Amino acid sequence: MAFGITLRASGARWLEGYEPCSGTRPACHRCSTGGFECEWDTEPETTRRQALLNRAEDLEKENEDLHELIRYLYSRPESEALEIFHRLRATGDAFHVLDLVRMGDVLLNNLPNEKLDSDQMGNTRQSSTGSSKPGSSRDNAKEDPDELED
Repeated sequence: MAFGITLRASGARWLEGYEPCSGTRPACHRCSTGGFECEWDTEPETTRRQALLNRAEDLEKENEDLHELIRYLYSRPESEALEIFHRLRATGDAFHVLDLVRMGDVLLNNLPNEKLDSDQMGNTRQSSTGSSKPGSSRDNAKEDPDELED
């Protein structure tokens, strides 16, 4: 039994007394004997064990995402890492910043393939006037269009 710890899928009122939530649905023992309305933080078909397993999975995913963000901070060029850090400080939401970095990577990684496709279709090559992240694959690409043709 865990006292003083909020467990998912347990009645919310058990913290008010010494008797822990029994986990009985629709009302736990403490709430039914005390005349309280039993409040649950999960769906009726979710067991306490399943709720704890779901929470553990959620925490694992959060941990992996935060490790990925830290990897971005130490593996990227300093200018990119500083931009990531500034966005993190400005928003306070590490997961939102991670999503932005991932989206930027997807867009930048797809850009060369799109250029090659448009060049092969006979379109003229145009330089982008949009801003790009310093040190990104787009800035580091030193491709000569004449070298692409065989």
